[in-house]
Amino acid sequence: MSEGIKKCPYCGEEILLVAIKCKHCGEFLDKSDSSRKAADRKVGELEKTLWEGNPSHYYYLFAYIIGGILILAYGLGLIIIIIALLNRKCKVFTVTDRRVKSKVGIISRVTREVLIKDIRVINLKQGILERIFGLGTIEIGSAGTAGIEVSFKGIPETPRIKEMIQKLRDQF
Repeated sequence: MSEGIKKCPYCGEEILLVAIKCKHCGEFLDKSDSSRKAADRKVGELEKTLWEGNPSHYYYLFAYIIGGILILAYGLGLIIIIIALLNRKCKVFTVTDRRVKSKVGIISRVTREVLIKDIRVINLKQGILERIFGLGTIEIGSAGTAGIEVSFKGIPETPRIKEMIQKLRDQF
């Protein structure tokens, strides 16, 4: 750790030594602040990752098939397959004991997260092909917005992941 930098006691991310509020988790570092979100957490306790995953290869099956056909016909299908593989690797979905996060992007990155205690809506969507392959989409919304804030698309074992998030929310 470089000089003038410390770890946030709530989320473990690096912040300035003189910081009053963590720019990553929004927690106030001043103990006198009564609006601290995690007053019941022990100082120094790090966030635990409970599940982390990417979309299933089955989610990209159509791209793989088209790419395979075009490799045989024109030799250009390899580009489609490589883009599908990169897209899959650049989508990371995470459930921790404090929040759900979605990181998406190949060149630019978009990170969306919702604190577990702020979750109001957990939707599970499965089309017919997704049900056949055991995939689905979990959509998570909070009271702060009118829509869905975090979406896990094309992940396997969606009922289990949804139930895990519901149990965490119910603990708060």
